[in-house]
Amino acid sequence: MVRLWLVLASARATLLADDECASDSCALHALQTRTLRKLEPVSDDVLFGHEADVDAAPVVSEWLAPALGASESLDDTLLGASPEVSYLPPSSPTSDLRVLKKENSLSPPSKATQYNGVAWPEMVFPGTGEMHVFTIGDWGGLLWEQYGDGTGLHVFPFIRPSCNINDMKQCFNETGDSTAPCNEACGYVAGVDNNAQVVVAEQMKKRAAKTGVQYFLNVGDNFYPQGMNTGCGSAMSQIKEATKVQFTKAFDWVYSGPLSGKVWLSVLGNHDYGARQFDYAWDQQVAFTWASDRWVMPALYFSQHVRYPDLGFDVDIFMLDSNVMDAHGLDERPGSNLCHRKYNVQADCSATGGPASVEQCAQWFSDLWNRQASWMEEKLNTSTADWQIAVTHFPCGHKLPWYSMLRSMGLDLLVTGHIHEQQLQFLPGQLTCLVTGGGGGITSERSPQGDDSREYGFFDLTLSKSAIKLDLVNHLGNVVLSHSIPPFSGHVGAPEVPPVAEKPQVPIEKTEKSQSGQSSTVGAACSSSALRDFVGQHVSISKEDCHKNTQKRACL
Repeated sequence: MVRLWLVLASARATLLADDECASDSCALHALQTRTLRKLEPVSDDVLFGHEADVDAAPVVSEWLAPALGASESLDDTLLGASPEVSYLPPSSPTSDLRVLKKENSLSPPSKATQYNGVAWPEMVFPGTGEMHVFTIGDWGGLLWEQYGDGTGLHVFPFIRPSCNINDMKQCFNETGDSTAPCNEACGYVAGVDNNAQVVVAEQMKKRAAKTGVQYFLNVGDNFYPQGMNTGCGSAMSQIKEATKVQFTKAFDWVYSGPLSGKVWLSVLGNHDYGARQFDYAWDQQVAFTWASDRWVMPALYFSQHVRYPDLGFDVDIFMLDSNVMDAHGLDERPGSNLCHRKYNVQADCSATGGPASVEQCAQWFSDLWNRQASWMEEKLNTSTADWQIAVTHFPCGHKLPWYSMLRSMGLDLLVTGHIHEQQLQFLPGQLTCLVTGGGGGITSERSPQGDDSREYGFFDLTLSKSAIKLDLVNHLGNVVLSHSIPPFSGHVGAPEVPPVAEKPQVPIEKTEKSQSGQSSTVGAACSSSALRDFVGQHVSISKEDCHKNTQKRACL
């Protein structure tokens, strides 16, 4: 038992110490170059996500500079803002949308945090046909009328290996130089990269028309680059014009047709708080729950019970806020820190239950996480549903010992995003984890070339009493990976070898050429060898053992 605790404590210490940043040139967590490696050879499709931001530029700061009306160079970003630059969120008038009490649900809250931990009213889906749930993340493109000249939905340009932000801007025709070519290293695919959100949505519509879909699991980064384009703290009874416009054009208009009226169970990503600061209008996304017939985010963390009476099973879904992963000290990681002093100028979200100042920011996110972690353990421990699913923004690997403990308590599936592609992973205790960050609001990690690309797309979950079937559907509509999750056996100490994913309908590329021309196995990895060793051990613990060590923080 002591040895097990030491392993868990060591792994947690490694996670806390590994801030994935070796210099001050860190970019936003969701705007980073990824180092892709392979872990233990347990399966060809087991990928472990890690964001290596050491080589990335402060992408959002560079991109936003023209919109701010000032030149913000790399030196400005790291050494201090130029006098002309303001990081205060823009103001917005109140729209004509009304916030109303919904039938059989709660009244609109007075603060965005009022209903934290609430059990949202049960959803019931009768019938004996297949029951489908789509997952999506990192999907909400920006609007040109808010951030540039012109109108329309625009994919946020991202850097790729050997392709910086200016290169990508040129591919998007944003530099003003019509004669310069698009750098081939960007792997830019016209019609896909510049239209990714709509391309993915169209494949969702086609699949929904064929299979049906009951609801969505949305893992956050709902609107790029900084969430709602106004500040936090407005009355929760008001929907701002910026909120209305963004939801109308980047949500309702895009996910229409067969997707209309389908509930989106949603959480916040780091971009929804403001990406490099915490005072953009994340509270408006909560308020919009009472102004929409399908957007469901009544709190920062909440649960949803879903019942399928004619098929004889039910599901408990736990929606979590993991943005503590991007909440650091006042002077740490500029551009990749919701709590950095530079960008949080006069920041105060206390009116809606958020941090009152930048000095309180990191502790606020830490307290939020600790409260919901205790809530999650209690809810999972008392759940009698056939299936338990957790949904959050940060990818497989964050808070790893804790999720391993949740697996021993019966958690069947973890759904995440933040990395801009689709991945299937198996975590310690054989917890199945999805990364579903290929929604297309931002360009993908790598080039979306090939019929078997996993960059842009979504997962289609087919729920039944006997299994949860996962289909990875890419932007071409190809199912490139399938896997089935059996019911949790309740046996502590899961098998050492995870189940092998079913053969995909389209061949999967197992290797990728490195810049040196050598073939290397593709997969995302953690930067720490100690953490890799920990993952490779497939540690599984009982809830009793974990609770005994709660005071030692071994379970977090």
